[in-house]
Amino acid sequence: MIRQIVLLSLLLVACSAHLFANTFFRPDSLPKQNELQVVYIKGKVSLQSSGKQLKKNDYFRTGEPLKFAEPAHRMVTMNHKRNLFIALPDARKSVGYLLEPLKLAANVRPGKIMNYLGFQKYLEGRRLVAIGDKLSLEIAGNELEMNEDKFFYIQYQWTGDTKPVNKQLAFSGQNLIIDKSTLFMVDGRPIDPAETSAYKLFYYDKPANQSTLINAVDLVFVDLDDLYKEVNAIVELLGPNSNKSDLKDAILQYIHTQYGEPLKNDIDSWLKQNWGL
Repeated sequence: MIRQIVLLSLLLVACSAHLFANTFFRPDSLPKQNELQVVYIKGKVSLQSSGKQLKKNDYFRTGEPLKFAEPAHRMVTMNHKRNLFIALPDARKSVGYLLEPLKLAANVRPGKIMNYLGFQKYLEGRRLVAIGDKLSLEIAGNELEMNEDKFFYIQYQWTGDTKPVNKQLAFSGQNLIIDKSTLFMVDGRPIDPAETSAYKLFYYDKPANQSTLINAVDLVFVDLDDLYKEVNAIVELLGPNSNKSDLKDAILQYIHTQYGEPLKNDIDSWLKQNWGL
């Protein structure tokens, strides 16, 4: 009887160990050469043939027709070489989507903004990404000093008014601050950022009553909850098999491709705080 109890106990332990291993230690599950694996889906994407809605970690054949529920929906995928791609809906393609590799734009912009020409170049063709609701830019030098009489403002078009909206920007020392909560406030009421367009940055000299156009501004305020989910999906899939440098590069490639260019200090701090990268 005692021998039977011991054998039963050993069997239960073995089963538990097997269950634990299969639950918490996933085997290498890279897609095959003719497959793509879903890393993250923003919206709804389904197989055109069966109507099955894809979800994280699903596999599908390369070139298999897909259906995106909305034009704005996206999907991050990975191939057998662990390269990441963005799948974008495209009705002109026979498969219904366009597959774009993630690419990291070369950062050749100056580290500090020293003068008018430097700021103009800094903004040229650049999509600035705010990690959260605020963006802070250091303005060094004396040419673009900020005080009560000299300051920056952003002008944009709003569908609720025929005249352009002018919003004075705050500053702290040499840091120019663009705050989402005040930028999209008109007559004391918040407005929908989606109803705004054509941003331009000006520098105003009050004593001279002179406004100087710096450049057009392309701004993106990222929802941190959404960005966390997207980045965390990449970390969960690539993290166990990547060193920190490669993983960080993959994340930056995704953010650059999907949103634009965040400030280095902001994104470094956010990645370190959440994933130790």
